[in-house]
Amino acid sequence: QDTFQRHYQNVLRTGLRQACELQIRNATGASRWVYSESLAVHDEPGRSTHWRTALLDISDRKRAEDEVRRSETFISSILENLPDMIFVKEAKDLRFVRLNKAGEDLLGYLRGELMGKNDYDFFPHDEADFFTATDREVLACGRLLDIPQEPIQTRSGEVRYLHTKKIPIVGKEGTPQYLLGISEDITDRKRVEEALRLAKFSMDRAADA
Repeated sequence: QDTFQRHYQNVLRTGLRQACELQIRNATGASRWVYSESLAVHDEPGRSTHWRTALLDISDRKRAEDEVRRSETFISSILENLPDMIFVKEAKDLRFVRLNKAGEDLLGYLRGELMGKNDYDFFPHDEADFFTATDREVLACGRLLDIPQEPIQTRSGEVRYLHTKKIPIVGKEGTPQYLLGISEDITDRKRVEEALRLAKFSMDRAADA
């Protein structure tokens, strides 16, 4: 009620058409959302004496918006707690639109620095060529692409090795709208495997001597 009063008083004070969304309770006590558009009526020149109001029940729309927000919060919570880098690019020009916390930690870039930019803005040209080529391949074939190993240069100049899977995200019409990437950092595993390989090689040579 207080919100309604402020809304209507503002209409009378300014003499202008005002619109707002209000939460009210109906006769049964149920909470509803309405869109209110009010127009001041001038009985005397320059003086607003009352108003006319049109109300539209938008409760269903508000519930749908709340559901979208809850879903977004749920998905964001999952992505932010995954240990692997998750990134999303627009299909049209392969510009970043999303990066999770693991991606920030791996690359050394804050997500805000990548948003709206592409691989050529951050990585060596040959790496960016490779990333772009595999992105285009995924979007063209319309299915998952598994890349067992790919190097990537981080902000500090260190080269890390990733196991990456790229997936096209299609719209209602069936054409790709986004590209989703999931990258596991396998650098430490590769180092261990290389150390074991060298140790075995040394042992084999010693046995043959």
